[in-house]
This record gives sequence, structure tokens and C-alpha cells, in this order.
Amino acid sequence: MRKNLVRIAIMMVIVLSVFFITSCAQDESPRERIKRISGVSIPEDAEIIYNYIGSTFSGRAPQYTIFKFKDEPTDFFTSDFSYGGEIGMLSFVYGRMEFEDESEIEMRLKKYACIPDEYLPKWESNYIYYEQRVSKFIYFTELKILIFDNRGY
Repeated sequence: MRKNLVRIAIMMVIVLSVFFITSCAQDESPRERIKRISGVSIPEDAEIIYNYIGSTFSGRAPQYTIFKFKDEPTDFFTSDFSYGGEIGMLSFVYGRMEFEDESEIEMRLKKYACIPDEYLPKWESNYIYYEQRVSKFIYFTELKILIFDNRGY
């Protein structure tokens, strides 16, 4: 009798654990996740050419998504965002990040996320960027490529 109670208790723990773990996974598109994480809406005409979302047990999983635009997305650079009580307008920085910041991003993407070289940022190209807590939006002007990089926590 006691063995049966122990087995039942173990089975209930297993079932509840599986339920909680699977309920934590969110089934959302990269755009929806970016909107949830940053409050920024990516234009629908931007084509997703690469997407990586890491895993985490707790906290927020890292995400690296590349969008390609056919035309210059001028409206996007002055669009509003709303996140965590903050409401504002995107303000991209014209100029380069510090070399150390570029290197850290590239090293993290290669080492931890195993992003293929062809999808790494093309730092030799001109770009503008917007930084928000643990996320960066990097837009390569000649390539018309927008990278969303969230390092997670």
C-alpha cells in the first residue's frame, strides 16, 4: 500500500513538472517575441532571413533575428515603442559602436549561439543602431538588413 502511494506521488510530480515546463514555452513568431520583449513592431514587409532563439530554464532566452527590407524602411526609424510603462520613439544612433561591443556581439553569437558566419553582422558595412537594455537593433544601411540581437538573461 505504501509503495503504491509513493509511486502515485512520483507520477503526480512528473506529470506536474512536464505540465509546468511545457506551459512555459510560448508559441510565438519572431516578430511577436520582439514586440513582447522590446515593445518595437517590426514592419510586416521585412522578410525574416535568419532566426535563432536560444533556450533557458528561467529568465529570457537569447534571440538573434535578421530581417531584409526591399525598400528603405524610413517610417520604422521614427516609429513609437511601448514597453514596461515606457513610451517613446526609436532613436537610432548614427555612428559605430565601440570595437569591444562589436567584438563581444560576434564572439557571443559564434561561441554560444553557433550562428553561421554568413549570418553574422557585417561590421565593415555602414550601420546605425538602437540599444535597449539587453537588446540591440542594428540596421545596415547599404544592405537594408535589420538585426535584432537580444542577449537574454
